[in-house]
Amino acid sequence: MSRYFKNREGGVLVIVLIVMMILSILGGTALSYAVSENRFSVHQENMQKAYYIARAGAQSVAEYMMKDPDNKASELIGKTSSPNTQIGGGSFTVKVEEITASKDVLLTSVGTYRGIEQTAKIRLKGTSKGGVGGIFDHAIAAVNLIFANNKNANNTVIEGSVASKNNDIPDYIIDKVTDKENSGKDPNLVFPPIVLPSDYDDDWGDLKLKNTTLTVSTTDGSPKYIRADSLTIKNATLSVTGDGVLHVYIVGGINSGGFLTVDTNGQISVSPNVKIYFYVIPSENNKKPVTFVGNGHISRMFLYAPNSKVEVNNSGAAIIEGAIIGDTVEIHNKTSIKYDGSLVSDIELDTSVAGVTFVGYTWVD
Repeated sequence: MSRYFKNREGGVLVIVLIVMMILSILGGTALSYAVSENRFSVHQENMQKAYYIARAGAQSVAEYMMKDPDNKASELIGKTSSPNTQIGGGSFTVKVEEITASKDVLLTSVGTYRGIEQTAKIRLKGTSKGGVGGIFDHAIAAVNLIFANNKNANNTVIEGSVASKNNDIPDYIIDKVTDKENSGKDPNLVFPPIVLPSDYDDDWGDLKLKNTTLTVSTTDGSPKYIRADSLTIKNATLSVTGDGVLHVYIVGGINSGGFLTVDTNGQISVSPNVKIYFYVIPSENNKKPVTFVGNGHISRMFLYAPNSKVEVNNSGAAIIEGAIIGDTVEIHNKTSIKYDGSLVSDIELDTSVAGVTFVGYTWVD
C-alpha cells in the first residue's frame, strides 16, 4: 500500500499546484473585481457630488434673483457666473438665459468635482413687479393718480390698466378700465431716472406751435433725438412722418421750462410705423405741469414725466393713444386713453428696474 502512494506522490503534487493556480486566479479576479467595484463606487460618488454642487449653484443663484437685494436680478440674464466659485471641494458655473415669450428664465448650472461634470437646471418664474405690472405695462402709471370732478367717470374710457404707487384706485374708475385684473395700488412701482443722450439731432429751445404744422421726418433704424426747453402745441399739429423713432427730451432750467402743453385742438400725429417718446424734466424752482387740454388727438405717444404733474382735461372727444407715466396724474372730464404696449420696446430707459421680479422656481429634468 505504501508503495502505491509513493508511486502517486508526483500526481498529488501536480493536483495541489493546479488547485493553487486556480485559487490564485480566482483570488486575482476577485481582487480585480473588488478594485473595479471600488473605482466604480468612487466614480459614482464623485458624479453625485458634482451633481449636488450643480444643484447648489443653481439654487443659490435662483434664491439671489428672487430676493434681488440690489434690484439688479434682470441684469444677470444672458450672463454666466465665474467658473472658480468653490463649494464642497468642487466648483460650479451658472448660465442665466431668457425663455422666449415669457418673463421666466432658465438657470443651467454645471458642477465640477475631481474632473467630473454634472448639470442641473432650474426654471425661475418671473412676473411683473408688485403683481399689477411694472410702470411700462399700464395706460396710466403714477405715484399719485387722481380722478377729479368726475366721480361717476362719465365718458371716461381707459383701454388697458391703471396703477398708482400711493393711493387706491376707486371702484368707479376700475369699472371703466378694460384690464381690471392688473389695475390698482402698487407700492412697489419703480420709476427709473431719465438719462439724457450725449448728442441731439436738433434743439427746439422754447418752441410754441400755434395755428401751424411742424413736420419731423424719421428713418427706420436711425432714432432721432430732439432737445427742447419747453413745447406748446395750440391749435397746431406736430406731425412725425416716416417709419422711425423720435425721442424728445424736454429739459427745464433752474427757473423756467421743462413742460409740455397740448391745448385746444392740438394734435400729435404720427405715421403708422412711427413711435414718439417725450421725456420731461421739470424746472427746479418753477415746476409747471404737463397738460393735455381740449379735444385733440395724440397717437402712438409715450409720455415719461416721473417728476412732473400731468393733467388731462379733455372737454371734447380727445383721444390719447400710448401711455402716460407721471408723478401725479390728474384726470378730468371726458378722457379716452388707449394703451399701446408696442411702444415699450424702444423706450430709452432702464426697464429692468421696473419690469420683472422672480417669485419661485421648478427643477427641470
